[in-house]
Amino acid sequence: MPWLKLFKKLIKALESNASPNELAGGFVLGMVVGLTPFFSLVNLAMLVLMFILNVNVAMVFIAAPLFGLIGLLTDR
Repeated sequence: MPWLKLFKKLIKALESNASPNELAGGFVLGMVVGLTPFFSLVNLAMLVLMFILNVNVAMVFIAAPLFGLIGLLTDR
């Protein structure tokens, strides 16, 4: 049940003491990672930015598979 674990991570991230800016930054980085091809220079840059900027890493790992699935479903 990987969806349940993903949902638990989302709830834990939202209930943490992280600021909304950290959560939004992590979500946006995850969105970019999810919508671009997996092995690309952009994803490497996003990984570096994830550690340089103060973003919520859990939101990155929640948003990336979500937007990867959306990209897969909407790809022609």
